[in-house]
Amino acid sequence: LCEAMGGKVSLKSLLKTGTVFEVQIPAIRGEALPETPANDPLDGTVTFAGLPPATALSAAAALQGAGAKPMGIHPPGAALKSKSNLILAGADLPEDTLRALCNTAPVLIVLRPEDRTEMPRFRTLGAAGWLVRPLRPGSLIERAGLAMSGEGTKSDEETNATGQGRVVIADDNPINALIARRALESSGFSVTVASTGAE
Repeated sequence: LCEAMGGKVSLKSLLKTGTVFEVQIPAIRGEALPETPANDPLDGTVTFAGLPPATALSAAAALQGAGAKPMGIHPPGAALKSKSNLILAGADLPEDTLRALCNTAPVLIVLRPEDRTEMPRFRTLGAAGWLVRPLRPGSLIERAGLAMSGEGTKSDEETNATGQGRVVIADDNPINALIARRALESSGFSVTVASTGAE
């Protein structure tokens, strides 16, 4: 492949030491990609309720870097009394608590990957949206901005996380089939596995 691209490959090897490969390929400098527009700065306060400390700390750093004012990690009762523009709440909080939080301020529910099938339930509780751990700073800032502006939000996972229907996996590798089956079943699909095309 290297030679087909006009390049060359060389190697140096020493017994009981190892081998060093060197690859040289001529390349043409490409055009710079256009910069992705940054999110608008966040203006408001954010409270955390029922989040694991590491998640809350990383979220606080990302939000503070975007201009928001994190109000700290609170137990749910304290979060209900705080006057904030947004609440990030853990998915494992009791339903009554989540509903009360949603009546206090816009709430983004922070889910574990295995909680994705619960997304419709959180919408009925009044959540403005949700994010799946581990949180990506860009997604967090975007969703927070939408929720704080009152526009509501849909998470990346919303459209495909609660699958409906049946899926057939045709794969002769049992490990691949098992991984695919678990991922699809956790997203709500009914799955059948076939190890051959005929099957």
